Amino acid sequence: MSGSRIILWIFTVSCILYNAGCYNFDITDWTLALSSSFFTYHIIRISNLWKDLCSIILLVVVFLSVVFLATFQLTGPFYKFDDFTRLASFGNRIFFEFSALILFTTSSRKRGKKKQTARTPKAISENLIVSIFIISSIFLTFAYLSGSMYMGDTSQRARIVLPFHLNGIINVFIIFFLPYLFSIIIENEILTKGKIKRSHLVFIFIFGLVETFVRLSKSALLYTLLPTMIVMYMYYKPSLIRIIKLGTPFVVLVLFLYPIVGMMRKQDNNLSVEDKMRAAYSDIEEGEQVGESSNVIIASFNRQFLTGTYYMKYYEYINDSEPFDFSNAQKIIAAGGGAGYVTHVIDGYALGSGHSTGTTGTLDALMFGGYGFCYLLMLIIPFAASIADNYRIQECISVRIVMVFFVTQLFNEATISQIIPGSLYATYFLGYLIAAIIGIRVNLSTRAYKSRN
Repeated sequence: MSGSRIILWIFTVSCILYNAGCYNFDITDWTLALSSSFFTYHIIRISNLWKDLCSIILLVVVFLSVVFLATFQLTGPFYKFDDFTRLASFGNRIFFEFSALILFTTSSRKRGKKKQTARTPKAISENLIVSIFIISSIFLTFAYLSGSMYMGDTSQRARIVLPFHLNGIINVFIIFFLPYLFSIIIENEILTKGKIKRSHLVFIFIFGLVETFVRLSKSALLYTLLPTMIVMYMYYKPSLIRIIKLGTPFVVLVLFLYPIVGMMRKQDNNLSVEDKMRAAYSDIEEGEQVGESSNVIIASFNRQFLTGTYYMKYYEYINDSEPFDFSNAQKIIAAGGGAGYVTHVIDGYALGSGHSTGTTGTLDALMFGGYGFCYLLMLIIPFAASIADNYRIQECISVRIVMVFFVTQLFNEATISQIIPGSLYATYFLGYLIAAIIGIRVNLSTRAYKSRN
């Protein structure tokens, strides 16, 4: 095992064992912590970053969400030692479950061998690409005029409501379909033409930037560009120096937009964009960060890895006296999923208020059926990651990216709510599915594929 992998393993185990000692684990949790350390060692030793991409990313997300968060307590002065003690114990068990299953699925894949295949996809016509860009721009313009994607007080926006749930369809198209469609287009250009048209990259960047202010979303630019950036990285394999050179301005821009957009949500919608940004800067200089750490980097971290924070926030609403408790199941179904239940029942926001507290995969399962149900449901996610790392899907990078985002969403956002009728996550799942099918049809030659031995 290389030196960098050893350092990574030492850091991971240090966090696991620190939590065990700091939060006074019992013998059961100590056993699970030591077992997780053993499993992690073998995962790091045998894994390949590309071949096991989804499984590795999933394990990293789980680690950062619960183990790392409990170790360094990156939440600001909002939680007590007892809150982190509960998180450390729960996170220890979740990480044990994921590390054990990911080691099993990763080891199983190593026993198979894949025959190299040739891909001969057909180039997407320039007219079709331009048409997609035009339709995307029209949808984004409508979203701005209608205010349907605005994240904040919707009373500040005049809304245009279309029939047949078209507002929601447009929103899902922009948020959970377009980023992957852009990456499919870019991959197709690389495969068929050997280069990317610069104007296409410029459009995708501008689209993500405009979407940030249309939605007033802190992460819109990142999520719009990330699938395309991963595709470009996997094909061009740039050096570390070039990654730093190209990536630093982008990271600075994302961190710059994060607090600005957060404060712009609070400003009167009648103000101009310039006045909003000026007011936002004023609030930031005064240190007015409501409900989150004033450190932009820490706040951004918590934004991406909310699982641990949500568990601490809503712990009192989870029944820990019985392994299975479905007393809230009907209420959650009636609310259209865990996010709706947390927003409207627990937090008390009125329907149509424009606010969504959101939830996580673990919290979604915990509230629906208790700890036993949660641990059982979590078994599905590592196996879903294993499917995403299947040899067949490795043939198409853009499709793998779709599946990586979907699998991590299962842990970070919703599990049981994915199949609840009326749940927004069920619609998101449809967007992921359509993107994956298009990616396979466009960028993967089925005729060239031969099954592995």
